[in-house]
Amino acid sequence: MAILSPIYRQDTDALAVQAGESAFTYGRLCSDIDAMAGWLIGHGLQAGDRVSIHVEHPGQPGYWDWVAHLGAIRAGLVHSTGLVPQTVARSGALGKHAAAIGFQLDSLRKGTSIGQFLEFAPQSPDPLYDQIEVDREQKIDSDLEKKAARLLSTSGTTGIPKVVAWDSAMIAKRITQVFEASGIDASTRLFPDLGFPTTAGFRYPLATWQKGGTVLLPPIGTPTAGFRPLVNSSNIMISSAHRLKDLLKRYDGSWENSEARSIRLFGGRVPSGLRDDAIGRACCELLTNYGSTETGNIASGDSSLIDRHPGAAGFVRPSVTVQIVDSGGAKRQPGEEGVVRIKTDAMCSGYLGLKSQPDGDTPFRDGWFYPGDLGFVAEDGMLAITGRTSETINIGGRKISTAHLESQIDRLLEVHDVCVFGLAASEGDMIVVAIVCDEAADLNAIKQFIRNRSIRKTPFRLVRVNKIPRNAMGKAMRKSLAQNFAAHFQKRKAGALSNQCTRQ
Repeated sequence: MAILSPIYRQDTDALAVQAGESAFTYGRLCSDIDAMAGWLIGHGLQAGDRVSIHVEHPGQPGYWDWVAHLGAIRAGLVHSTGLVPQTVARSGALGKHAAAIGFQLDSLRKGTSIGQFLEFAPQSPDPLYDQIEVDREQKIDSDLEKKAARLLSTSGTTGIPKVVAWDSAMIAKRITQVFEASGIDASTRLFPDLGFPTTAGFRYPLATWQKGGTVLLPPIGTPTAGFRPLVNSSNIMISSAHRLKDLLKRYDGSWENSEARSIRLFGGRVPSGLRDDAIGRACCELLTNYGSTETGNIASGDSSLIDRHPGAAGFVRPSVTVQIVDSGGAKRQPGEEGVVRIKTDAMCSGYLGLKSQPDGDTPFRDGWFYPGDLGFVAEDGMLAITGRTSETINIGGRKISTAHLESQIDRLLEVHDVCVFGLAASEGDMIVVAIVCDEAADLNAIKQFIRNRSIRKTPFRLVRVNKIPRNAMGKAMRKSLAQNFAAHFQKRKAGALSNQCTRQ
């Protein structure tokens, strides 16, 4: 299956990338990819070698960041964006990295077993052959890309870093899923608001180039130049619900070209208020998507589905099997809630670096992948996610869905962000509701709102924080928050006891 060869077959004069004022044709893009591949091969790297590519802004990659990654694929390398998590690297399953490539490599030189460090940080839009030392006559074997692979970290919301490997066939399958679900074609002008840490941020630009469309990237040398210049001329935008919510707050009024723009959201449920605001001034179509690094895209659909259920993710794709089962594996009936499990030909078989997991302690079981979600499938194939098995809090025998509680609190205008998690404290289990809000917000009123509508007699604490830590897809890092707050509450309790002893 091909990754780059369809890109090389495009009209060489067609526009592949618009990066600020710089325009790059397909002929120019392919020339720069070849120069990058030749440069890597010239440094002794061979197909199958593992390399880490370090970019300045992985969440908003620029043209040269993409050239570095595409050049690695062209050279047949096994690549990742930055080094994989240390817990996985220490397992030895990944082997030695032959090279680290890109920006700011000095911090990697101590205590690592990386073979070589290759600085790659061009700041000019000039052809790459004019900026680096490489044999211009060198011919790159197009078959090398068949040996390429990409190593990706999962979201890590469980607090356990995991890595999956996509070989070239898997990458091609994931790109095919984009075509099946999104209508990418030569007229596409894609603004990828998601970067390399996400699978959508990697797949969608590749899919756009395979179809001869244009990808809109930040200006060279100024990757944080702003949102508006990138989105104004786009007709397709990919983002997450959390990122889109933030953009809508930062940029008032109607977005230019909104009547011709489709926005596809990944990484979590879409609140109805966000849907209505986006369609009113940012786009004419808002699509939801459900999937994972392990399985690819599972379901997609129009955001109007959330009127049927707030957790509606879309309709299950024809080539995917989704079953809802009880805790013992018995299949539930349509419309009945249970544990979600998935089977697809674009599914990974397991994780790298976690071979010591206890038997059964893995989401890959008997040919199925268990993402840890709760949900149901309706008679017409609509999949709705109602919560997560790990995020349903049991306090005093009462089960509370964090997603449901967050969706209620998120409706309050004075609440800018919210995260709900359980905490096992010495004084008893409790729920912690962390919110980001203005200084003038009435916390007592918010607390009463929560108690009246959601958890009444359940013990909980409302705390105001400056920021909710989230991963690249906008998912809250609940485990990290719980650990930090447990330490904080313990410290406060110890301080109170110390003060009490002093007073006595």
